[in-house]
Amino acid sequence: AGPLTIDIHENWAPLGSQRFLDMVNTGFFSSRVGLFRAVKNFLCQTGVPGDPAVHQQWRQKGRIKDDPQWLDLTGQKQALKRGYLAFAGSGPDSRTTEFFFAFRDLKLGFQPWEVPFGELVGEASYAALDRFYAGYGDMRAFGGRAPAQGQIYRRG
Repeated sequence: AGPLTIDIHENWAPLGSQRFLDMVNTGFFSSRVGLFRAVKNFLCQTGVPGDPAVHQQWRQKGRIKDDPQWLDLTGQKQALKRGYLAFAGSGPDSRTTEFFFAFRDLKLGFQPWEVPFGELVGEASYAALDRFYAGYGDMRAFGGRAPAQGQIYRRG
């Protein structure tokens, strides 16, 4: 798809920003992290390492607490803006290494873990985002054909 330039905003989400920077600085993304859930006009989720040993290392680091939500959600229908990055979660304080890019402005940000920590910068980054493969669609639980996360965690 092409290179991405991402601005990390530590003042937006100190814990999420630090987790992402730790992932970058320790070579997490060198494990061939795939874009396993890409839904056109919605989001692209990633952050599952391509090497099960890397997953085990990060699993031992544990989950991170939710950052305070900085988005002004008052009267917002689509709070999370196109190009924002936020960690995925399954409940309060459940963030690990999975995160997503917003393909467009979304009605997300209302859950405690959906706190943006970064954003894409520059036309080339947005052009690359628009070229992400979305042929598999959503996760199977939501009617799509995306690769199963559990399989990726176990097998890479």
